[in-house]
Amino acid sequence: MGVVRAYARSKELQNRTNLVIFVRGLKNGFEDINKLSEKEQRIIGEIKRIMEDHNLFGKISLFDVPGQEELASAYRYFVRKRSIFVLPAFYEPFGLAPIEAAAVGLAVVATKNGAQLSLLIKANMGF
Repeated sequence: MGVVRAYARSKELQNRTNLVIFVRGLKNGFEDINKLSEKEQRIIGEIKRIMEDHNLFGKISLFDVPGQEELASAYRYFVRKRSIFVLPAFYEPFGLAPIEAAAVGLAVVATKNGAQLSLLIKANMGF
C-alpha cells in the first residue's frame, strides 16, 4: 500500500510513469474484486479510494495475466509505457515475477516477504 500512497503524493512520478499492479484472477480490474479474499478486497478497496482521492484513474491499473507468454508480452508492453512493476503478494516463495520484470527493464517494487528481496539484492537490482 505504501507504493500507492507514495505514487499518489508525487506529481513528478505521476508525470513520468504509470503504476501497474499485477493481481492474479482479476479479469476486469476493480470490478471483479469480489472474487478475491476479504484481505485482498480491503487492500484493493483502499487502492481504489486513494485513486479517487487523488484523481488517478488512468494512471494506476490492476492487470491480470493468465499465462507465461502473456506475462512476457505484458512486461514488454509496460516497459514501453514507462510503468512500474509492483508485486503486492503477501508471500512469494520464489520471487520469479519481479526478476522477470526487472530483466526486461521494468522498475520493480516488491514486498520484503519471500525470496524476491534476496534475489533482487543478489542480482544488484535491489536496495
